Amino acid sequence: MDNEYRKPYLAALTHTAPQTRYYVYPREALKKEPIFPYLVLDGGAFLFAAEHFGDASSDTLLEKTLSGELFELFRDENGEMDWGRSYHLAAASGMPKQHEWQSWPQRLYMLLPLAQAYLRTSDRKYAAAWLRILKNWADFAPYEPLQRDVSHVNTSMRWRDMQVSWRTMTLLHSLYMLGTHDDAFTEDEWREIYAFLELNLDHLAEEAQFVGEKGRLGNHTLQMASVLVTAGIVFAELPRARAYFDCGKAVMTACFAFNVMPDGGTKEVGPSYNHFIARLYLEAQKNCELNGYPEIEGLHDSVIRQYQWLASVATKDGRALRLSDAYGMDAHADVRRMGEIFPFQADFSKPSIRMPDSEYIILRNSRWELALDAMAFFGGHQHYGRVQPLLWADGEEILTDTGCCNYDRNDLYVWGKTAEAHSVVTCAALPFYASRYDVEVLEADLSANTVRARVTVQYEERSYVWTRSVRLTEDGAWFSDRVQSSEPLEFQGRWYLAGRPTALEESECAEDPIVHHAPYLELGHVARQRLSRGPMTLRSSALLHLDHTPAMGEDNRVTYLDRLTWTKTGTDFTVETRILYR
Repeated sequence: MDNEYRKPYLAALTHTAPQTRYYVYPREALKKEPIFPYLVLDGGAFLFAAEHFGDASSDTLLEKTLSGELFELFRDENGEMDWGRSYHLAAASGMPKQHEWQSWPQRLYMLLPLAQAYLRTSDRKYAAAWLRILKNWADFAPYEPLQRDVSHVNTSMRWRDMQVSWRTMTLLHSLYMLGTHDDAFTEDEWREIYAFLELNLDHLAEEAQFVGEKGRLGNHTLQMASVLVTAGIVFAELPRARAYFDCGKAVMTACFAFNVMPDGGTKEVGPSYNHFIARLYLEAQKNCELNGYPEIEGLHDSVIRQYQWLASVATKDGRALRLSDAYGMDAHADVRRMGEIFPFQADFSKPSIRMPDSEYIILRNSRWELALDAMAFFGGHQHYGRVQPLLWADGEEILTDTGCCNYDRNDLYVWGKTAEAHSVVTCAALPFYASRYDVEVLEADLSANTVRARVTVQYEERSYVWTRSVRLTEDGAWFSDRVQSSEPLEFQGRWYLAGRPTALEESECAEDPIVHHAPYLELGHVARQRLSRGPMTLRSSALLHLDHTPAMGEDNRVTYLDRLTWTKTGTDFTVETRILYR
């Protein structure tokens, strides 16, 4: 296995003895497939690239970097490269800042496909392009000291927060690949690169300690910690290497204790984010193990649980659930990759499961799969809209999520985080962002494929309790939504259907094959969609309104969905819905 981290000239430049270190990813693994998605992108970066470049794969990024097309988005009116194009336009126009447009280029993601191309081919043109871009950015963005009393969104974004983390992560991965051969750069060029790396690490150590002491322990801070741990190990020749490691380990320990749940889920939520977060822990842990550095207690076993969580909650065909700010990705492929690196053997079987701490519940039988997100609300990248279902029949999606778009699409992004953007019951009289919003799973019988969950919402003197009961059979899914409120209020329930034409018509009473204790329901409307084996029907005891709404599709691009909405006013009522596909 070829995984020694070679650092040309570094020992001589630092006047130290060479330190042999090993890296988490063998070079053989990094040669086999594109660096993205082999490495997992954070949600903001992935969705920005998918919208502006067509997709977020490294093959696309490499092609557009070499052709220059990637940089057209960041050029000024004179055609000159402007690494701060977004904020400069906002200042000149008075329009709101587009933070992803500003932050994406500061992280230098485009360097990684170039470094991988050099690893694969030994062609110095890729190393030359890598260095040219790095120097161009460094010339444009002189160092900005940490301003502790200024939010990162009120800075240039070049020298704050995860911009520095991802840029340094890019350097660590890149230099491992570029150091494979002796001729990537001259000694003077390596000296400049190491100095730039050290500048970024010094900043990260200061900022990580600052945000950690403030109790900001989300994935942005975890990125800083993971990078510091790895850099402190593999660049042991640097004079402050041990300080980097110690700072990173202390902050990562705090992030781990605060964010990671015993069942392997995290408070950051959204499965693609969980893939990204698990990778940050795995890289730090593996680099400690390979090089004999002290580990974080319990992290090794937790990393395995995190990847088992990801394998268990993925769909039968291996896709990550698109919940909260997650994007669609091949979950099984990522778990298998890391199973070779760590190593561990994930269980990819697909029974009905309940994750008891993160409260992801997946009901499954031979034909159907129903995912319920009943996690408590923590904020951040999490959406309102508990307890929402995603539903598939014979692998075809029926109930979907409106998903998450490029964060710069502020109107769509903000709406997508509301409860109204999900297949749940809501009340406009109680604003979701100011209300008490408690979620509790009352019972989950996995052998019978039934779940009952309660959502309690309170705003000032008004309140309501919504109880959703779910049952999955071989014929379909049944939902019973009971609402009890402190006073007569108007409520709406919504169903977001996967992207295919929907027909809606009034319905008379009909026998219900699912609710055996109540064989006849007074049905208000029936909606139909045609799936590959025939029609799927959604029957409701309430009148439904059909309209269309923007959303994100399975391909992570903006599309439109059909939406069914019922409206009822009262203090205690129940709406029954059943979805059948034989």
